Amino acid sequence: EDNQLAVLHQLDAYPSVEAAQAALAERAGRMAACDEVPMRIISAENVEGLGEESYQVTVLHEGEQPQHHNLLLTRVGNILSITDAFSNDAAIATDLVIEAGQRSLDGLCERVGTCGDAEVAITPTAVPPVEPHGWLVVSDLPRMRAGFGRWTAQTPTALTSRGNGCE
Repeated sequence: EDNQLAVLHQLDAYPSVEAAQAALAERAGRMAACDEVPMRIISAENVEGLGEESYQVTVLHEGEQPQHHNLLLTRVGNILSITDAFSNDAAIATDLVIEAGQRSLDGLCERVGTCGDAEVAITPTAVPPVEPHGWLVVSDLPRMRAGFGRWTAQTPTALTSRGNGCE
């Protein structure tokens, strides 16, 4: 179809719950930094009641054809579930991504997890900060041109601008 709607789902098994927790933290950190040009971070949501631990972020691939990605990480026991739902039209709502993968996650909870019966709650949240804390990262800013342009940081120097007089 024109919107190129698709979902990729991947399960990774780790030797222990601790190893799966570390993998989720590492992947969530990479997603928060998301320095793959031309990706731009759009938003993040806190997902409670899904598996034992979840992390969600929405990014926009700003190529010649924009592509919206809803990335959802969920840990159930020693299994890490990664879902990437994407479309050319608009971002896919997190509740729809959860609905699509619910049967798979329910099966994981029965086999390896200690998932509760809590209702899933989705609330907007800030994307976790990455190094250097308090500064914009490459993916916080839109591309200057579709598929091109990379913002880069430079070492701060003495102010050389007179400004515009309004400051």
